[in-house]
Amino acid sequence: MKTNTVGHMRTLVFFTCLLLVTSLVFAQPINDDDNFFNYTYDKTLISKKKIETITIKKSIFEKNKVNERKFDSSLYFFDKNGLLKKILSYNTLNSLRSETYFFTNENGELIKRKTIDHEYKTSDSTFIFRTYKDGKMISDSSSSYSMIEKFSYNENGMLLTKSAEVNFGESYKNKRLIKNTLDKMGHIINITETVNINPVDTNGVVLSKRFVSYNSRGKIKIEKETIDYDNPAFENKGIISYKYNRKGKLIAIESSKASSHHYKYNKKGLISQDRMTINFNDHLIVTTDKYYYIFWK
Repeated sequence: MKTNTVGHMRTLVFFTCLLLVTSLVFAQPINDDDNFFNYTYDKTLISKKKIETITIKKSIFEKNKVNERKFDSSLYFFDKNGLLKKILSYNTLNSLRSETYFFTNENGELIKRKTIDHEYKTSDSTFIFRTYKDGKMISDSSSSYSMIEKFSYNENGMLLTKSAEVNFGESYKNKRLIKNTLDKMGHIINITETVNINPVDTNGVVLSKRFVSYNSRGKIKIEKETIDYDNPAFENKGIISYKYNRKGKLIAIESSKASSHHYKYNKKGLISQDRMTINFNDHLIVTTDKYYYIFWK
């Protein structure tokens, strides 16, 4: 039983590694729950707009579950510098599910995250280890996972490589690497992802090779995958289209084989809704996040 549990944990962390590495690196950062939790949200925007709190109310629709809808919500608290200090998460009955507190150093960089889970009566602290050079993150790890992410840039600060390494000792190591090819304008035009399953595998397997094109404003327009795999862990995301409004704000990320997002904004130019749809084996799931703001006076 112990072996199965360890194997499951290793697999879980590995797939978490895959998801982290393949996150979007092109479009403007969306201030969603994942970016808030990971402290990768747009802090300048939060400070400039004088946002004190954001409430995100989520509804989930699953077609094959008798049109069931579920609702939960999260409340995010920021200081006047735009730094996230606390998240309160509520379940579908509007009972407090968890509290998460964020601690930063003198430069406003995340160094610790503490979560109190009221449903399971537990408390957990995660220490964050991030290093920077010339204002750019070059490594990211934490006390919760046996994984480290590393980043490299060109002389203009454009991202060249991003890797995620998982290490459970000599018996279990793997690495996933993204390499970006840039044009003369500094645009990413080609993305290649390679995975090394174990230390013996020095060449790796190319899992993804994507080509990227841009619109007249220099914003990403199309991202096209050229490699296909039957293994669902290496899902071919097909063609991803990025759409913008007249002001240049991202309003849609549409994928032919993965989840799609559609965004709405309020009069202040802040996101008011994020609608995600995905159809997996004819199982339709739609989540809608609605945003509500309170501002510093």
